[in-house]
Amino acid sequence: MARCRTRQLKYLVAVALCVFLFFVFVQLLSGGLPEDEHRPPVAHHPPPLPMKHAPRPEDQHPPTVRQDVARDAGNGLVLEKHRVPAQSTHLQSSHDLEVLRALKTHQLRLDKGITELWWYIRANAKLAKGEDTAANKRITSSVFEQHVMLQSHGEQLEALVERLLGGWKEKTAKELSGLVERRIRHLQNPPDCGRARKLVCDLTKTCGFGCQVHHLAMCFAVAYGTERTLVLRTEGWRYASGGWETVFMPVSDTCRDSPESVAWGADHSQHQVVSLPIVESLHPRPPYLPMAVPRDLAEKLIAFHGYPFVWFMGHLIQYLMRPNTQLQTYLETKRKEMGFQKPIVGVHVRRSDKVGVEAAYHGIEEYMVHVEEWFVKHGGQKRVFLATDEPDLLAEAKKKYPQYQFLTDVGISSKAQNQNTRYDLESLYGVTFDVSTLSMSDYLVCCFSSQICRLAYELMQPLHTDASRLFYSLDDVYYYGGQQEHRVRAFASHASTYSGELSMNVGDQLGIAGNEKDGRSVGTHIQSSQRGDLPSYKLEEEFLVADFPTYLEVQ
Repeated sequence: MARCRTRQLKYLVAVALCVFLFFVFVQLLSGGLPEDEHRPPVAHHPPPLPMKHAPRPEDQHPPTVRQDVARDAGNGLVLEKHRVPAQSTHLQSSHDLEVLRALKTHQLRLDKGITELWWYIRANAKLAKGEDTAANKRITSSVFEQHVMLQSHGEQLEALVERLLGGWKEKTAKELSGLVERRIRHLQNPPDCGRARKLVCDLTKTCGFGCQVHHLAMCFAVAYGTERTLVLRTEGWRYASGGWETVFMPVSDTCRDSPESVAWGADHSQHQVVSLPIVESLHPRPPYLPMAVPRDLAEKLIAFHGYPFVWFMGHLIQYLMRPNTQLQTYLETKRKEMGFQKPIVGVHVRRSDKVGVEAAYHGIEEYMVHVEEWFVKHGGQKRVFLATDEPDLLAEAKKKYPQYQFLTDVGISSKAQNQNTRYDLESLYGVTFDVSTLSMSDYLVCCFSSQICRLAYELMQPLHTDASRLFYSLDDVYYYGGQQEHRVRAFASHASTYSGELSMNVGDQLGIAGNEKDGRSVGTHIQSSQRGDLPSYKLEEEFLVADFPTYLEVQ
């Protein structure tokens, strides 16, 4: 009983911390953290939008957002704090963007703190042995209800901010999407193909569809970064001997020749046509490799998107995978016949040759826990699009979850399971259908150890203002094969509480290896080179920004 009370006390403390984070976020939205205890309380109704006025002296040179350090005298905890000035009515200056980036940072911290708290409590409730399991269930149920409520409040706050900003995030997302698309079309359609600098990429890499698309997208990022027109060599492709254009649109309307090229090397800038190898053989490695984001896009991207690289890569992949007329008709017809409609959660279950080699086995129950959580939060007809290479999984899912409507194509699953038919044209249509339909779902539950799962997640991004959190991965954190080092940073200090856990200070950099889904991550402290456990709720992504070309000639 004493242990149960102790766990309840820990839970209440954790919820109090979560509410505190929520309070900080509310204060941030209202113009900053309170300077003293005598500050008037926040109004319960949104303040009226300020009227336009003549520029005031303080508007001419608005103060920049500072990153201060606040120390809790009670326990020595150090938290990074953004000091935000009063609300701005314009979104033109770098000052305005700094405010929005600060808002986004705290919104992401709030969301992550809530999520990590829920994972911690759920994991520890599962581990409890010899105690009152009914009490555990009651506590877990209560915490989950509050978890849902807090996340809902956070989402509503974000929506209100967007309204106050006049739809800035959505408008800016569309503007940046249009800009990237115009840059791509400019790059891929030079006025003089014969004299254009080119980067040649082939599809000889012996791996599956997701892996091959990611290879092409890596080539595309380097082409974008070196201002070279991307040329694909895909004849004899294992999925379709006719090449990429059997199902997808050409990557260029005016420049499709496949000229002689020299191999990528230190002197690549001196050659007109260069061929890029697979990333494992790429030397020297250019700064444009994943997960680099163009600097001129990053300033605004970070203000509205939770994972800028995935947004950028999603747009490159979307362009590469534009379906031709035949494939487009196939996709639309099959979705209509299947009855695809929203709300719907996309579930990808990879079995066959992956299990025991590249990933662990996960039963359908492990996926459906997170599907159910999504529908508890959002409601609606319980509907799942199931993409899998296990044909028998549909019958199992229907039997165990009769309250759900499962949409799938067993024929696609059967061909994907068979090694003799996995790489033919019909299977290519099938895997393309699965990936594109998963990306159109409201939420994605899968394993990031799978290239198909990550590909669907990337393709979600151009379809939303910010789809960075519309997923749950049962295993890995997001990564890109051959990427530059994946780093996170500590925004709060931490003192180790057990052997194997690392201490860290505000601003410390850490190489992240995985999230244990119990409140901990595993990683390496860059400064000390020590490896161990880390408190996930005190970490945030450190976005890698590189100096890509700015394409000034593109309006």
